Amino acid sequence: MLLATKTYIKQLQVKRGRRQVTQELESRVVDLEIQITHQANTIEDLSQMVSRQWDIMDRLTRQVKMLQDSLVELEENLPPPGNEKPPHY
Repeated sequence: MLLATKTYIKQLQVKRGRRQVTQELESRVVDLEIQITHQANTIEDLSQMVSRQWDIMDRLTRQVKMLQDSLVELEENLPPPGNEKPPHY
C-alpha cells in the first residue's frame, strides 16, 4: 500500500507540479486529522455514556434485589388463609 501511495504521489508531481501536490497532501492530512479528532471525541462521549448506563444498571439491579427480598419477607409473614368467605358473598 505504501509503495502504491509513493508511486501515486510521484505521478501527481509529474502531472501537477511538486508544490501543488504538497499543498494537496497537506490539505488531505489536515482533513484526516480533523476527522480523527472528531472520532476521538465521539468515542470518549460514547465511553462516558456506557459507563453511566452501567452505573444505572447496577443501581437498578440492587433495587430489584431489595424488592424481591422484601416480597419474600412479606410472603413469609402472611397469616395462613382462613375459611373466610370472599367479600363479594
